[in-house]
Amino acid sequence: ILVGAGVVSSLSVFPYSHSYINLVAGGPVGGKQHLLDSNIDWGEDLLELSQWVEANPNARPLHTALTSLIPLASVNIHSQSVPRRDEDSEAPPIALKPGWYAVSVNQLMGYRIFGLDRPDCRALQTMDPVHRIGYSIYIYEIADSTE
Repeated sequence: ILVGAGVVSSLSVFPYSHSYINLVAGGPVGGKQHLLDSNIDWGEDLLELSQWVEANPNARPLHTALTSLIPLASVNIHSQSVPRRDEDSEAPPIALKPGWYAVSVNQLMGYRIFGLDRPDCRALQTMDPVHRIGYSIYIYEIADSTE
């Protein structure tokens, strides 16, 4: 029974098998609390994000903080970068401008990749995403506070 449950659980996330984490550890959505880096995000959902951007022309301005070595313009994603922060962990989160944000799970959780400074996504950590691309890219909308 346990083997069968494991197989069904694993197949339930297809084609996003790279991000599979068993349900006991939080599943593919909650697994980011336990694993990061190449365990969950290699930029594998970038092409699907490109399709989402094309299908959602109202999602502008678009800000990105993605784990990918592929230039975004090469997959027709034109965006602004999320502001970066220095390593002063005592500084409050940077206030994010109104707009749409596509953020890789590594960036969202503050994982330092390639020894670079990191985008300040701390404000997004307490928000619920409006959409998710696979299990590695989260989409957020920050409304204009004057509306």
